[in-house]
Amino acid sequence: MFTPVKRVQGSRLVVGQIKRRIDEGLLKPGQRLPSERELAAQFGVSRATLREAVQSLASLGLLEVRQGVGTIVSPHATTADDPAYWLPWLTTHREDVMALLEVREAVEAKSAALAARAVSGAQPGVAAILAELERNLEEMASAVERDDTLALERLDLEFHSLLAQAGGNKYLLKLARSVNHVFADRRAVMSIPGRGSRSLAEHRSILKAVTAGDAAAAAAAMTSHLESTRAAVAEMDGRAAAEATEGRV
Repeated sequence: MFTPVKRVQGSRLVVGQIKRRIDEGLLKPGQRLPSERELAAQFGVSRATLREAVQSLASLGLLEVRQGVGTIVSPHATTADDPAYWLPWLTTHREDVMALLEVREAVEAKSAALAARAVSGAQPGVAAILAELERNLEEMASAVERDDTLALERLDLEFHSLLAQAGGNKYLLKLARSVNHVFADRRAVMSIPGRGSRSLAEHRSILKAVTAGDAAAAAAAMTSHLESTRAAVAEMDGRAAAEATEGRV
């Protein structure tokens, strides 16, 4: 069912494969996954790596681990791209999302600055990553046109991961990846009307500063981007509160 993954990328690629199969309908809500031992063997990873991936997917609301039953695809997995599900979820989890965005700002502003310094210093491999970032923005523009929430979630995560990779600090990259797999905040944020288009424009500003090798501008652009995201979440929460008040009048 699954393809073995490279050990150095382990958990992240396991998460990606399972998510794709859920998105494509190959794994259906309520379906039980093979045992932990079987899955670890299929992916060619350790059981500890597999558990980490399952935990990430459970935090995204895609899998559930049930005592005495095993791991199943969440019954709510079919709502993955439905704003009618994610916008109320965003309101319910507002404090967690806002706190996570604050952590991301601290980590990712530094990632953007390091990426710009890598460009100015002509570090090996950085040109290839810049090309990947340009390709990412092209795909994101297409996803915005299609209003494809799942693609926007994936491409947003990839953009920020590539920036961390370009910076060349392996510990910061590991930290960024762990922060970016906490729970389903990205999907919920991308369900906010107009957020995909706004994020695309902000990503372009970040990449422009990075490509110019301007570390201060890159960090500022990243900070502005995440502040904008926090403002969108706050506005969405305020709108939901207003609608609830109107409903009680």
